Amino acid sequence: STTAPTVGAISFTGSALTASGGGGAVIAGLGIDSSFNATAPLTVTNATGNGVSVSNVNAEAHFGAVTVSGAGGNGIDIGGNPGLVTFGTTNVTLGSGANTAGVNFSGTNGGVTFGTTTIGNVGANQTGIDFSGSSTTADFGVTTITGNGDLTSRGIDLSS
Repeated sequence: STTAPTVGAISFTGSALTASGGGGAVIAGLGIDSSFNATAPLTVTNATGNGVSVSNVNAEAHFGAVTVSGAGGNGIDIGGNPGLVTFGTTNVTLGSGANTAGVNFSGTNGGVTFGTTTIGNVGANQTGIDFSGSSTTADFGVTTITGNGDLTSRGIDLSS
């Protein structure tokens, strides 16, 4: 079994963090006295599920530059974080999975911040940034969302 940290800091520094295929990067269940900090640029390619998943962070999770491409699920999935979650410059290129988003929010999220953000290849039944059904406080830097022209794609979904 895996136990999420409840006290202390987890840090990744260096020139790069990469993941290809598999489950992508998952940060979950950080306790109120724990934090996560990845200053190294993170690149996730062709994850079978979500590219980056951040959930149940009670304190803080910080990412530097993040690039996600070709994920089978959401590029970045953020759900149920009472703590602060931040991303630096963020680039997401969606895969072909229907009902996915470049950045997906679910549940209640206390404070989420993105730097300059680019989301591309938004296609049929996909969304660039999906807030639907969530209660989220979020701040985005300059943001660009591009699609492939499909009539069922959405740039930003704010529905409840």
